[in-house]
Amino acid sequence: MKIAYLSPFLSKYAVQHVDGMDDDFVKAVPGRGGINVCYLVEERLRRKQPTVVVTMDPGVAEVTRFRGPYLEYIVCPMRATGKTRDLFRKERMCLKAVVESLNVDLFHVHWTYEYAVALIDAGLQDKALITVHDHSWKALLSTTPLYLPKYLLTRYYVFRKGKYFSAVAPHVSHYVEKCSGRIVHTISNSIPPEVEELSPPQRSAICHGEINVLSISGWGRLKNLKNSIRAFSMFRERFKGARYHLAGQGLAPNGPAEEWAVRHAVSEGLVFHGLLSHGELFALADSCDILLHPSLTEACPNAVLEGMSYGLVVIADKQSGGCPFVLGNAGVLTDASSPDAICSEMIRICSDSDLALSLSQAAHQRAYREFSIARVCRQYERLYYSIYKGDLG
Repeated sequence: MKIAYLSPFLSKYAVQHVDGMDDDFVKAVPGRGGINVCYLVEERLRRKQPTVVVTMDPGVAEVTRFRGPYLEYIVCPMRATGKTRDLFRKERMCLKAVVESLNVDLFHVHWTYEYAVALIDAGLQDKALITVHDHSWKALLSTTPLYLPKYLLTRYYVFRKGKYFSAVAPHVSHYVEKCSGRIVHTISNSIPPEVEELSPPQRSAICHGEINVLSISGWGRLKNLKNSIRAFSMFRERFKGARYHLAGQGLAPNGPAEEWAVRHAVSEGLVFHGLLSHGELFALADSCDILLHPSLTEACPNAVLEGMSYGLVVIADKQSGGCPFVLGNAGVLTDASSPDAICSEMIRICSDSDLALSLSQAAHQRAYREFSIARVCRQYERLYYSIYKGDLG
């Protein structure tokens, strides 16, 4: 089957599969996220399955197309700011014209905003799977009022007009079923293929000697790193040589997170890394024992998936959406709004090396068994064929 993906996408995942795209284009038109869609497309191309990607980037002034043996890559222009003021009108018109020109068996739309709306505008929802990555009501409650137009489009247009849906976690699926009246299939995100290729071995020891804790996150209110840093400061009173590594947006040396920690006298033992590649994260994780993921809201947390694939003991919030679904019994769930609760779990794990090792091995096994890109791709392909044959009703 020839599938067209409508989604944010990173150009670096397309450059080796098409003709005419060079590193200068990738630098000028990098793309806007969609990393899990990149993994999915990469797996299809590895299998030599014909694929189209339709994405947007403010770095192009007109529709730009690249073609390769198995991939057609189409970049539509988008405004850098102000898109929500007219509900993505210009972007929707451009996307609509492009999708109407495509000869494919099925569309797979990711997220429920401009891409999904444009496809429905074109009247193509009967041959499209829409994958929902956000719980839009929770997102509305937890973000700025600027999200309101996206919420309204999702709730009162996409959910009412769309026909076939999947979601990345059960709590999101239940929400979409309630809003749309449709059956929604749960298919999670995957662990990074780059990590699978590195094949990290199961660990034979963990939490021995100097303790190293890792968070892969960002510096924002809902990421809740202030509480995890406070918890680590208390934890370090007992484990004197422990270090807490922080990687991600806003977590660079001398950045806002470090400034906050210094100002509140909780910077001892913290190591700020900023944004890291998967290879750099793998090297860092290899020296760590615990992945601490204190985020208060997640759909399907990539950081937890990565931590599990590295064989780290994962501590996450027990009410953070997709964290319980992803982690299962292969980690520790706690009240991440409480530094005391986080600290207690860290002490419990680091005081029992047998428990730490069993959790590490369980996380590693669960990551590769349940969340490999090959498994996720097969799950989607079963849905594609059911939609194509009309078996889903």
